Amino acid sequence: VKDLKKPEQLAEANYPLGNSYLEQQQYAPAIKAYDASLAAQPKSRVGEEVLLNLARAQRGNNDLAAAKAS
Repeated sequence: VKDLKKPEQLAEANYPLGNSYLEQQQYAPAIKAYDASLAAQPKSRVGEEVLLNLARAQRGNNDLAAAKAS
């Protein structure tokens, strides 16, 4: 992921990475991956799904305020 240069590539690479962490209940790395995806390209084609899964990871990490804000 670190070698990717284009924002759309970064966004789309970090999204499944976040999904993998979320499925394993590793919430902090999932949040980091979803944040990286949104930072690279907030309006990506998977942007809404990223936001939804970000909120799920934040809730799993007991950060309800951040989950509501997402």
